[in-house]
Amino acid sequence: MPVALPGATVPPTLPSLRVIRAAPKCVLLLSVYVSTLAVKFHGRRGLVTGMGSGYRRISLRLEDRAVYFMRFRGKVSYVWLNSGDGVRESKVTIYEVAEAAGVSHTAASMALSGRPGVSEVQRQRIQKISQAMGYKPRLAAQMLASGKTGHIGLIAMGSGATTTAAEGFTSPILTAFLYVCATRNQRNLVEFQPPTATDADGRFEPPRQLSGGLVDGVVLAGHVSSSLRQWLEAKGCPYPWVSIDEPADYSVLAAADEGIEKAVAMLVGLGHRRIGFLGGATQFTTHRLKLEGFMRAVARHSLDTNNGEWISSNDPADRSRLVEHRVAILTRLLSGRRRPTALIAHGVTARDAVLVAARLGLGVPRDVSIVSYCTAAEAAICEPALTAIEPPFTTMVERAISLLQDRIDGIGPRCACEWITPEIVMRDTVAKASPT
Repeated sequence: MPVALPGATVPPTLPSLRVIRAAPKCVLLLSVYVSTLAVKFHGRRGLVTGMGSGYRRISLRLEDRAVYFMRFRGKVSYVWLNSGDGVRESKVTIYEVAEAAGVSHTAASMALSGRPGVSEVQRQRIQKISQAMGYKPRLAAQMLASGKTGHIGLIAMGSGATTTAAEGFTSPILTAFLYVCATRNQRNLVEFQPPTATDADGRFEPPRQLSGGLVDGVVLAGHVSSSLRQWLEAKGCPYPWVSIDEPADYSVLAAADEGIEKAVAMLVGLGHRRIGFLGGATQFTTHRLKLEGFMRAVARHSLDTNNGEWISSNDPADRSRLVEHRVAILTRLLSGRRRPTALIAHGVTARDAVLVAARLGLGVPRDVSIVSYCTAAEAAICEPALTAIEPPFTTMVERAISLLQDRIDGIGPRCACEWITPEIVMRDTVAKASPT
């Protein structure tokens, strides 16, 4: 009885091909019914012995991950054997991919590089064969041929990798960037850029992936410092870039103001007329837009904000006292005899609002409703789960990468600014206004 070799794939074009034995020392025996047979094994030829009745037996020692090309009645097919323990990965060339697919080297190159010249059906077929064979294009060869690295970068603006990656704004963008690149098979680099990056002489030091020519373009996440913006906008700068959530000639932004207006309208529909707002530092576009959206909603619905006393920003001069400052504002808002029945806050501030309300003996949402501007993950880890205005970071990153790729390829508009409206997701922290 034939014994199947683990990892072997027998193409349907060779129904008579059988793997009949795999010896312990990685010796493969194949039995093939053919009239003419040519076997290629990384430049070596297998030992062919006659078996009678039209069969040919081939014995090959597996020193590398191997692809066996079978020329069967003029057509090239292959058997692919995955590497096991102690087996080194081979370097499959594009010529071997072309031979396996039965096409020219030029056609294989066009299919694998995305260039026009082959049909979409043919392109997908060649790509599947190359993936099965473990073909990986040489980066150096690609760079020489195209003048491009094939990499795009993400530059997260912040003081350090640990702190920046943990922030509510940067973390979902970083996660979305890696996810989108993985789904697109896009090579990428990630770098964290301090707002005041300088060299030993005090001169501005650009991100290394740009100064070193490691990428073809970058996505910028966060507030772009004036020094970096000047460097990027300098005449002759070869690197296309797209900003996420900060205005630029090419940018993708969350329409945070529209999200806030939708949240206020929802609260008004539930009977809330006294609504408070606690935002962030208005030097950042997202926080500024949220405040603008809230003020427009207040005017539209003629809301009571206690003469503006219930509108505040958590932006202390001493950044080390950020949490203390935030808790003090929330305590003032919720402890007065006359207090708001609903509160809109940003991310972690909304979670703190739940804790402060409990400390003051207020139930959420029984006594006060709370809406957060945050991601679904942030909203879900709170108890009770936060009703949230959720910025669509994955969609934003997808659009930013597509826009960047168009810029790298030299197509698309001369400038582009896309706005994406957040969605309201109802959870457990909003209810009808309680009569007072």
